[in-house]
Amino acid sequence: MSKNRIVMPDWLLTRESARVMAALGKKDARFVGGAVRDAIVGKPVKDIDIATRLTPEEVIHLLQKKQIKVIPTGIKHGTVTAVLDGQSFEITTLRKDVNCDGRHAEVAFTSDWEEDAARRDFTINAMYLDVKGNLYDYFGGREDLAEGHLRFIGDAASRIQEDYLRILRLFRFHAYYGKVAIDKETLKVCQHFAPKIATLSGERIQAEMFKLLKADNPAVAMQAMVKAKVFAAATGVPKPNINAFLELCDKNVRHVQYIHLIRLLALLPKLQAVKIVGDITERWKLSNNYRDALKNLAKLSLLIKARLTLKDQRKLCRLYLNDAFAAAVHVAMARDPEHASYFKKMIQMADKWRAPAFPLTGKDVMAVGVPSGRQVGTLLKMAEEAWEESGYTLQAQQLLKLVQKHA
Repeated sequence: MSKNRIVMPDWLLTRESARVMAALGKKDARFVGGAVRDAIVGKPVKDIDIATRLTPEEVIHLLQKKQIKVIPTGIKHGTVTAVLDGQSFEITTLRKDVNCDGRHAEVAFTSDWEEDAARRDFTINAMYLDVKGNLYDYFGGREDLAEGHLRFIGDAASRIQEDYLRILRLFRFHAYYGKVAIDKETLKVCQHFAPKIATLSGERIQAEMFKLLKADNPAVAMQAMVKAKVFAAATGVPKPNINAFLELCDKNVRHVQYIHLIRLLALLPKLQAVKIVGDITERWKLSNNYRDALKNLAKLSLLIKARLTLKDQRKLCRLYLNDAFAAAVHVAMARDPEHASYFKKMIQMADKWRAPAFPLTGKDVMAVGVPSGRQVGTLLKMAEEAWEESGYTLQAQQLLKLVQKHA
């Protein structure tokens, strides 16, 4: 084990962190995992995890004694959550693996820090930090982090068989921290066990894939994932459009709320995209919002052509909203980069133009003598089409005259 110091991160110096650690005892608790890893590289930290030699019952007692709220979030696995002034701390008793089946692990508590570190997935996630800024690194995680080397702790095959989700986590962490290629032997092991991804819950697959796709530039990680047949195992798509994906990753996409969805869509074969989206929705157990957004983007991307008229562009903006239109244009441009100049103008249009509100309602139509019923809707639709055809220039009175003419 190497032991050295790091620059004290801001979150370690807060009153909340100090109170929780003081309650647990400085010798019995250390910060661990993602918060430590990201503190070293200077990334913002959201989730703060703490490892402790104390049992869950002892943790609860000590925190309550100091009037700190405790939630037994995963007490049977040794985890409780402390909440103090809006900041959460997930506190887990040191553990060692007893039995694993690739999806769930049976664990036992331990008081040995290195045993706890040895059951973690990657070296960069197995570092601990005490309240004085001392770093405890049992497997060379700091060096691997500096080099951008994603390395399993111990034998890759053994670690993957403990939890098959670690295959996806390898590529996800590579997208954020990787600087050198994943070594060939590790990729071979991932490819060998890739079919086991089918045994994982859809929610776990979705979470890892979306995190990967949201990385600043996941191009290299995705190429490796496709090569190792892991993307196919996670999505059911054996031949993704990796060229479109790389094209999209190479562009500045401003519509960030859609970034993971349009990157996923770019990977799907164009003509089968709508059907595949349906399959992925079922497989990943996507929410209704995600399902609808992906489905609409898939359909919309098929409607967008390089020489789409301005009138049709604006109509699609009205139907699908400007941000969704622009996102779908990014997908279309990635599939057809030779016509990028046309697509860029469409995105500029979507950024600047906003559809005016349709000036008629059903009440307006009935006010000129049309009885309530199906005819009102038919006439409204006819008037709206005429309004669109005019470039949204026809006014309410002109449209009402048209309604009366066809009533």
